[in-house]
Amino acid sequence: MRGVSRKSSLVIDLSSNHSEGPMPKLPSTINVLDLGQNMFSGPISSLCTNRIGRLSYLDLSHNLLSGELPDCWKEWNMLNILLLPNNNFSGKIPNSTGFLGWLQALHLSNNHLTGELPSSLKNCTKLTLIDLAKNNLSEKIPAWVGGSLSDLAVLNLRSNGFNGRIPSSLCQLKMLQILDLSRNNISGARPRYFNNFTAMTKKGPPVTVYDYSAITKPSSRGYESLGVYFDSKIPSGTQLQSFNASACMGNPQLCGHPLLKECSRDDKEQYPPSSDISGDIIHCDEDGPCFYANIALGFITGFWGVCGSLMLSNT
Repeated sequence: MRGVSRKSSLVIDLSSNHSEGPMPKLPSTINVLDLGQNMFSGPISSLCTNRIGRLSYLDLSHNLLSGELPDCWKEWNMLNILLLPNNNFSGKIPNSTGFLGWLQALHLSNNHLTGELPSSLKNCTKLTLIDLAKNNLSEKIPAWVGGSLSDLAVLNLRSNGFNGRIPSSLCQLKMLQILDLSRNNISGARPRYFNNFTAMTKKGPPVTVYDYSAITKPSSRGYESLGVYFDSKIPSGTQLQSFNASACMGNPQLCGHPLLKECSRDDKEQYPPSSDISGDIIHCDEDGPCFYANIALGFITGFWGVCGSLMLSNT
């Protein structure tokens, strides 16, 4: 148990104390609150009456909290980190979360949340991490996720009820390191520009994963999950080939390395890569100039391959 008052800010850490009962009454001057790894139960609607306007870090993870999420987030516009995973929250994600303009990390995984992602979240443009895995969220993955959240590095929507196609706007997320859409009802082919995820292909140590219990202190554990919905061949020439086969669990239609399952001829030719002199991967659009250049090159190679052999043959 720890309570620290420093320069008119208040830090309360009651994590991992086997504490139980309803949410305690909190002072309005609190800046950091960590009640994670306890047995607190019941709703958290009491937080709305405290008017904790200076709260920047809230960790209520790994408790027995239940009920709907409060709809008073606009009172907490200084909140940076929100950790509510591994509880029994239900209902929809409230629209007032869109008032969290400074929010960087949103963890709501392993609850019973329903409905769709509120469009107000697109106002949280500083978000770098969204983890909503293991809920009952549904509808389509909205296009604004890729269009508005340009700093997003982690997007985990695993084990929900999302349906429809993967929006091509996700390919605008240049900073994305982790994308897990596995165990949903997503259909259709993957967007053809998935290779735009350059942050995934950079060489170096495994991508950093934020520890739920100390999100301000990133751990160095690798996050091995190829949850991105590839309903065919795993793209070659990327860092995806460095994963273990176990990372592909829950995606029975995937084929190609690192899996032992071989791809059919159609899957192999779905996205054929070619290389330039520097070894970089080039993908030709059907209407692009390199597409027609490849046709011309193929014609020339075939023409001289036949005619050249005739010219050199004595018969």
